[in-house]
Amino acid sequence: MIDLNNRNFKIIAGSLFVLGLAWQQIEATRLGYEVERARHEERILRGRIGAVQIQLETSLSPAQLALQAKAMGMIQCDPASLRVLGGPDAGRGQETFLGRLFSRSLKSPLST
Repeated sequence: MIDLNNRNFKIIAGSLFVLGLAWQQIEATRLGYEVERARHEERILRGRIGAVQIQLETSLSPAQLALQAKAMGMIQCDPASLRVLGGPDAGRGQETFLGRLFSRSLKSPLST
């Protein structure tokens, strides 16, 4: 049996307790560094996301699209040749193509 009053037992138990506290402190420090490294990586990734969003908004701007279209040889069409499929006047007096299409697709096959 282990004698709880034995001097060697007390030294071993005290040493194990101190080692446990030291290990806990080392782990806390390691986890702290890991959290800071993750925060730093998050800041870098947020910066990259912001840069990509700015680049996307710039590339999709009307002026930039017009320059790209002109570089590809596209020309502006005559406004009279455009056909409007929807808008503020759609549905007044004359049913649009999309309205007819959706009204047919929404009808149930059992109701015909």
